This record gives sequence, structure tokens and C-alpha cells, in this order.
Amino acid sequence: MNKLLIATTAFVSTFGLSSAYAMGGAEITISGSSKWTYEQLDNDNSSAGQNNSQFKINNNFSVASEAHSDSGLTYGTSVTVDTGGGAFADDGMKLYVKGAFGELRTGSGHAGDSINMDVTASVEGESTNLAGKYRGDSVTGGSDSAITYFTPSINNFSAAVSAVDAGRESKADATIVGLKFSLPVGGSDLAVSYTQKNTSAHGDAVGAGSATATSYGASYSIGNLGLKVAANTNETEDGAGVTDEDSSNLGFGITYKVSDAFNLGLYSVDGEDGDNEGSEVAASVTYTVAPGLSTNLAYTSWDEDDASGTGVAAYIKVAF
Repeated sequence: MNKLLIATTAFVSTFGLSSAYAMGGAEITISGSSKWTYEQLDNDNSSAGQNNSQFKINNNFSVASEAHSDSGLTYGTSVTVDTGGGAFADDGMKLYVKGAFGELRTGSGHAGDSINMDVTASVEGESTNLAGKYRGDSVTGGSDSAITYFTPSINNFSAAVSAVDAGRESKADATIVGLKFSLPVGGSDLAVSYTQKNTSAHGDAVGAGSATATSYGASYSIGNLGLKVAANTNETEDGAGVTDEDSSNLGFGITYKVSDAFNLGLYSVDGEDGDNEGSEVAASVTYTVAPGLSTNLAYTSWDEDDASGTGVAAYIKVAF
């Protein structure tokens, strides 16, 4: 990642802005990466004629700007563009102002994304066909149509609340609350979190129902070893108040930094939705060849109802 400090005069001359609109002394950060991935899925439930292997290329580019005011405020904005699948797509944007009062943020990175414990993040590059309700957290899910307030940390406690707008043609607006408590234990931080997402109407039809998702999590690190555990639930109701999904999952994640170059990851999740069940185990090893150049190998095995499968994925990535 290269950081370019752009003086006001250079900023004005480059973009043709008057000094009244220039962000004097702003720090502009430019970063990006290109990743090539090979995936091979062995799925017992695949259709005849499918070889379940593919090459993928993913590129992203990010630009961020941050400045500081004389009154002690820090403010900035960022945007990330992703070209996966051969098309340009928004991969996150935000605007923020923070200070002694906490942080006010619009765009991506709402309370659920920022506070919840994601055990699957312990593994890099895995390839899976397991349904998200068995392995994921319904509190998360990035949205640029959100506004969030983060409190400052007070006695190791912090909180956040988000309002997520689904658009004027949808009723699926949501509110998200996140709570986090961190406590030094044995020279490391033990973090405990709770997040809840309430959606007023998860469908667009008149009289559509509601959805409630919750996540409980904890994390702890011991030297180079990191541990995570998370329990997630998601319940949705139709317009008549009848439950049409009542899913839950429990997951454990482990990371271990062997050296500055080698990192290992492992997670295991089990979930259910009524009489249906799903489980998954994944592991990965990531090796940094040189600064900005890394490779990864991941293995995944999953079972879902009457289907099961395995996946192997490998990537090489160049980042700046």
C-alpha cells in the first residue's frame, strides 16, 4: 500500500478545484490487488456433465482520503471498485467523521459487519456449496445504504447502531445494534460481542413479514494463536405471522501465525433449519513469498441434508 501526501496546491492544479474546496493536507491512500484462483469442487449432487472446476480472476482498486481538523476531528471517505467476473462493481464506499464523541459513518461497514465475530474469516480462499444459513451470520452483509453511529470505548465497552435503507421501492429496511466488551486477560484481549438485526419486512409484497437475526461471539488470542466462537440465529415470518425460516449455527475458528510468512487457518460450523442440517470444516495455509506477493491453498468439506462435497482452491495474489 502506497501513501501519497498531496499538498493543497498539487490537489488544486490536478483537479482544477479552487482552494476553497481543496482538502489541505489530506492523506490520499491508493491500494489494490489482483488475484488468480483455481477451484475444484467434488459435489455428489452435481449435474451430469459438470466438471466443477474453474479459473477466476479478481481485481480491486481502492482510493481513500483522510484529513484532520484543528478542532480534533478526523474525517474522510473511501471507495473500492471490484472487477470480478469482468464487470466493474461497487465493493464498498463510506464517509466518516470521528472524534471524542465517537464516529458517524455512512456507507459500508455497519454495526453488524464491524462488531460481530465471523469464524469463517479464519480461513482464506475456501470454496463451498453449503447454504449460508448453516455457515454464515445474517446480521452481516455489507450495504452502502446505511448510516451508523459508533460510541467511543468507555471502560472497555463500545456500541454501535445502524439504520439500513433498502430503497424507496422496498420495505426491507433494517436496524442493527452491536455491543462489544473487551477485557485484558493474561496479556491479551478477550472480546465478547452481541449483534442483532431487525428487518421490518423481509419481502416487498404488501403485508410481508419480518426477520430477526442475532449473533453472539467471543475471541481471544494467545501469542500467535487466535481463537473465535460464534452462535447465530435467524428467524423470518411471512405476512400472516407464520415462521418460514428458523435457522441457527455454531462455529469455531482458529488461526496460527507460524512465522511472518506462514499463516494457518481452520474453522468448523454446524447449523440447522427445522429438520434440515448442514456442517462444514475448512482449512487453509497462506504463504507470503515477498511483500505484496502471496499464495494460498484451502480445503473444504461440507454436508447438507442429502448432499455432500469437498472443495480445493488455490490462489496467487499481487497487492500494492
